[in-house]
Amino acid sequence: MHGTAGPTLFDERVDGMIAAITRSQGALALTIDSREPQVPPWLTRQFFRHVVIQLYHGEIASLEVCERLATLIDDPRAHRFLNIQIADERRHAALYHNYLVDLGGVSPVDAGLQRARTGIAAWTGSWHGLMVAVNAVLESEAIRTLHSAPRLFACPRLTAINQQIVRDEARHLAFGRVYLREHLPQLSVTERRHIYGWVQELWRGCTSDRRDMIGLYVTVRRPVFVKRWARQNRDLIRLGLVERHEIAPL
Repeated sequence: MHGTAGPTLFDERVDGMIAAITRSQGALALTIDSREPQVPPWLTRQFFRHVVIQLYHGEIASLEVCERLATLIDDPRAHRFLNIQIADERRHAALYHNYLVDLGGVSPVDAGLQRARTGIAAWTGSWHGLMVAVNAVLESEAIRTLHSAPRLFACPRLTAINQQIVRDEARHLAFGRVYLREHLPQLSVTERRHIYGWVQELWRGCTSDRRDMIGLYVTVRRPVFVKRWARQNRDLIRLGLVERHEIAPL
């Protein structure tokens, strides 16, 4: 925690984020969108459903990590935010699940995302590593994917779902970044480098298949992956996890 008698600027900022996301949850309309899924005409139904299935499994993966983080972080403010985030992730998973039921059902997770989930589940280090993983591997890439491929999600019902999810995930991502910038400096250089190497392996595992979850199953050349990893490195430097001279090639 902090060594002052009253709340710090950091505490006040976190309290503000908690208040904002609480207001947002309270304003959600409890309506069920029953519009029939519309597969974009340039995609096969099988491909389209497989993409949405992995978005669903990504929400389940984020939920699992948040539930674990809530047991590891000894901070009431973090617990309040994580409880809100857990409720969000459950709602997101339910939205995708209901959509998939109407689209043809849910099938197993893709191999790349499953490798990330397995790697995260096996993590035995500090909670910092798990929070970085949720930001770097799961949520930041999910947001970038939804922003970068709007034509892939042209179904009106799915577009409405994704707009709600992107708004929520942006708040989760902002909280994680604020929280990590405050707490990562407390780690030793060895601990930070260990987390960095682990996150790089998670990211590499997600992107190693031709049917790549982060790239939405589009076969891309290695330079594109290198560019994506460079973007991740910029984020990790801003978080304080790694310094510029410590970054590693993909």
